[in-house]
Amino acid sequence: GHFYDNVRYPVRALNALLQGKFSRAGLETKKFAINTTVGLAGFRDATAEDRELDQLPREDFGQTLGVWGLNHGPYLVLPILGGTSLRDGLGRAADTVVSPTGWE
Repeated sequence: GHFYDNVRYPVRALNALLQGKFSRAGLETKKFAINTTVGLAGFRDATAEDRELDQLPREDFGQTLGVWGLNHGPYLVLPILGGTSLRDGLGRAADTVVSPTGWE
């Protein structure tokens, strides 16, 4: 779990930047650097003791679209993926493209 959380760093950092949260993007980068080096490529959460880094909110593209002023839109029920709003569904698709775990 820690490894995949570490690998999804680009999604969180990019969305923090797109939302204008530059200090949060810096904290994400710091957390990624520490967990990649001290945490053995992210297999161990080396930042768990640092409250500032451990409690970072997860940024996603659905939130970014909200910051940009896009409303939630209609509620959708997607097979296998479950219920979501149109905005968050689009955000989930964009995050999958950016995330290294979505590349195949």
